[in-house]
Amino acid sequence: MKIELLDVQGFIPAILSARSAMKSYDRMDSDQKKIGYKDEILLRNLVKSGGPHCKCIRQIIAWFSVEAPRFWWQEFDTYRIGVEKGSESTMHKIHSRPLTLEDFDEGDVDIEILMDLNKRIEEYKKNRNIDLLVELKRRLPEGFLQKRFIKASYQALRGMYCWRKNHRLPHWKRFCKWLECLPNSWIITEYRNG
Repeated sequence: MKIELLDVQGFIPAILSARSAMKSYDRMDSDQKKIGYKDEILLRNLVKSGGPHCKCIRQIIAWFSVEAPRFWWQEFDTYRIGVEKGSESTMHKIHSRPLTLEDFDEGDVDIEILMDLNKRIEEYKKNRNIDLLVELKRRLPEGFLQKRFIKASYQALRGMYCWRKNHRLPHWKRFCKWLECLPNSWIITEYRNG
């Protein structure tokens, strides 16, 4: 599993949104590079209050790429609110080259399955029969790696972190550890005690 941060934006709009309820814009002490002390206290209080109180963090957006096995993507697809995805296409690219062990999670694929998949790729290249391509896609093991580009709000990432940080699947643990490294990750990871 590989995760790469592409960009994070929206801290200033989120703070302005947080300050809008009380029209306390004059107390804002943040700039584009750093959240100020007063704004951090306000955000921490709202984040700890949860739910609709921290709706301002929907305006903080992270863009990142993830290369993960198909079985992980099935679970990730549970999260749809505040998340947009674009993925590499198996329909258009699965037949572009022979598959190797590196195309699978931790190289974990039976060599006979790999040989069978590559045989089917060659058959498809010769015949261009859509049924062969569909059959190839059907036979892809769950460990096949697929890269997706994600846009997610900090609120959506906060929900993922909350529900998946102690998940049995090690991929979720890796993903949550990565979330802990994002700029101002406390917005995602901090929860009220008790």
